[in-house]
Amino acid sequence: MSARLGRWAALTAALVLLTPSVAFAHGGLYAGADNVATVLVAADLAVIAWYRRLRRKARDGAGRLAARRWVLLPVAVALPVAAVTTTSWVPKNTPSRQRPTSTAQLRIVTPTPGEVVGRSFAVQLDLRGGRIVSLTTTRNRPNQGHIHVSVDGALQSMTSGLRQELHDLSPGRHVVQAEFVAADHGPFKAPVVASVTVEVRA
Repeated sequence: MSARLGRWAALTAALVLLTPSVAFAHGGLYAGADNVATVLVAADLAVIAWYRRLRRKARDGAGRLAARRWVLLPVAVALPVAAVTTTSWVPKNTPSRQRPTSTAQLRIVTPTPGEVVGRSFAVQLDLRGGRIVSLTTTRNRPNQGHIHVSVDGALQSMTSGLRQELHDLSPGRHVVQAEFVAADHGPFKAPVVASVTVEVRA
């Protein structure tokens, strides 16, 4: 049975990794779902540990509760499933309608306009007049926030750094955009945006 539990723990980890990276572990609109999923995964691991403990007691012939340990198995199945579907049932955070202001300036250092790049490359940014705060920070303040990076209008990442790796872009021309957003992941009153067009070689 211990081998089976080991496989179940591995399956739990795999299910969590299948959750979209932008929706999970990056906060923003899905910060609530992220937090709920984290709690559910921790609870699932606790249930597995509890089951193993009761199994040992049952093997030693101790404890009436140990004999009923099987009721934990449906819980262990349900928790990881709920964790990977949180973005469909946990309410999203909605950015404040009253947007903060920013005098920050954002520039894409690399790649340069028209540069020919590989299918994977790094985006290096330069931010002046603004301060990047932790992704867990959600209180809006002027000139404080996070970085969103998108390709052809599709969000790729939410980051608290000035360097972002992009991977597996299709060959051809692409528009890479970076935006310095407020702590709640909504735009500033006057959006702080930088973009560059690159050519991805085959």
